[in-house]
Amino acid sequence: MEPVQGETQEPLTVQAERWREILHPLIHTEGGGAYEERTLDTKAGSIRILIYKSPQWEPNARHPVYLNMHGGGWVVSKAEMDNAWCRRISDETGAVVVSVDYCKAPEHPYPGALNQCYEVLRWIADTSSDGGATLYALDPNKVILGGFSAGGNMAFTIALKLIQDKDISVKLVMINTNSAQIDLETPYEQQIAGVSDDCRAKSLPPAMVDFFVTVNTKPEERSQPLCSPKFASDDWLAQLPTCVILTAEWDGLHVEANRFAHQLGDAGVHVVSHTYPQSVHPFFNLLPGDPDCNGETKAEATALAIAEMKKAYASA
Repeated sequence: MEPVQGETQEPLTVQAERWREILHPLIHTEGGGAYEERTLDTKAGSIRILIYKSPQWEPNARHPVYLNMHGGGWVVSKAEMDNAWCRRISDETGAVVVSVDYCKAPEHPYPGALNQCYEVLRWIADTSSDGGATLYALDPNKVILGGFSAGGNMAFTIALKLIQDKDISVKLVMINTNSAQIDLETPYEQQIAGVSDDCRAKSLPPAMVDFFVTVNTKPEERSQPLCSPKFASDDWLAQLPTCVILTAEWDGLHVEANRFAHQLGDAGVHVVSHTYPQSVHPFFNLLPGDPDCNGETKAEATALAIAEMKKAYASA
């Protein structure tokens, strides 16, 4: 049963908990192998992170970094949902993966999660004795930002905040996203008006998307580029590194993500984009036996993303 909007006086936090009760049992957390859990104390609050190192990690070398933001509409889920993905990135690219368990709305609405993830990026570049660059032998000149869904949104908005603030000494070499939510201003129902019947039937329900957007942002915030990347100027967009934008045919969010891919290309950004057929919003996280799991497209998308990461790190 979906939480009801507009017909209940329940506090937003109670409605959010109901969504969490519905969705959390569906999340896979296995496959991460060994990883380290750490808590950072920052000006954006206490932040829990998970750190994945490859078997080839050496303390006297410099290792590329992948900063991962999980999905969940800024309201649900946790960093462990991307365990298998983070482990694979680390093992296949040699990168140290830092996955952020950022704060959630409605308890901590926008820009709470963005600010926390940005502070983790600052920690990655920190060469002091307590900084990530020192503790984990990280190379701040080889950083990829990545995420699924809401996490994909934050991969872009972190990069745009870096362009705006210019206060972290770090080099972004790629942005990697899957099923990213790009436009929080245009009503979701309006965005999916022209999709196929199959896409509409299998996409995220409008009630859920609308609730997540409503509890995380104020109406006047949704047209800000650090909230909806589509509103960034061409001057800002042109400063972004290679962007990988992967989407699913049976996911309404593919409409706004694909439009943004064209927008980035028009701004002069190198874009690698692909829409995978007969695939749903969380296809990257589904396992055999899950409804709508498409192992073929998951394997293809994974291979493409990993290959682009290797190229980005090698050319940096």
